[in-house]
Amino acid sequence: MSNKQARVPRPVESEHIPLKARKVSFSWEDTPLHWVPGDPFTTHTINVLHLLLPAGERWFVHVYKQVLPYIRDERLRADVIGFIGQEAMHSQAHDEVLPHLREQGLDPTPYTAQVDWLFEKLLG
Repeated sequence: MSNKQARVPRPVESEHIPLKARKVSFSWEDTPLHWVPGDPFTTHTINVLHLLLPAGERWFVHVYKQVLPYIRDERLRADVIGFIGQEAMHSQAHDEVLPHLREQGLDPTPYTAQVDWLFEKLLG
C-alpha cells in the first residue's frame, strides 16, 4: 500500500442523508416487567441492550470528539458531528429505562457498572 491517503468512495449526493440529533424519549410508566407478552426471556434479553448500549454510545462520542480536530473534509466533519449528537441522544434515551427497571424490582447497577468499566477503563 502506498503512502498516499486512501480514497473512500462517496455515495451519490442523492443518497447522502445528513445526520442530526433528534430528541428521543419514551414513556415507561405503563410498561409491565415482561413487556413481550408471555416471553420474559426475550423481554430481558432485549432489556440488556438498554443496559449495554449507553456506555458504548458514550464511548463513541468520546472517541469521535478526539478525532474531530483532525478531520479536514467538511462534509465528513459535518457527518461526524451529527453522529456524535445522535449517539449522545441515543445514550440518554436508553438510560431513561433504568429508573423504570428499578421500580420493577430489578437493580441494573452491578451490570451497568461493569459495562461502564469495560468502555471507560479497558477501551478508554
